[in-house]
Amino acid sequence: SQNDHLADLESRLSSRDDAVKTLEQTSQAQGRALGALRSQMEGMKNDGAERESKLGQEIIELKKKVQEKKVVIHQQRKKYAQAQGYIEEVTNELQKVYDEQESERSRNGRTSPAATAAPLERSRASPCPDDNNA
Repeated sequence: SQNDHLADLESRLSSRDDAVKTLEQTSQAQGRALGALRSQMEGMKNDGAERESKLGQEIIELKKKVQEKKVVIHQQRKKYAQAQGYIEEVTNELQKVYDEQESERSRNGRTSPAATAAPLERSRASPCPDDNNA
């Protein structure tokens, strides 16, 4: 009976030793998994910071391009306004010449066809869209 009791105690101790070994192995495996997760998270953090930096640079470059385009648009609008003014001046000059010729014809007793006035009037209409709508 004492042998049985000793065998029972040895069996219990052996079971406990096995349980401790299993727990240690599980703990070590979880420690390795935790280390791998930390490493992975650090990599993701670095990737995110790198991506954020690249996007920040891209945003800066795009803002610079937008500013350059705004300058070009301003220059084009200025040129458009100058051209429009020039066209208006030329149209007015042509109208004066036409009116003088008409006046001269009227004094001489000749009249010109009414159709010659229509193209001139159409040329006064702006062929370009309103600058404010651009």
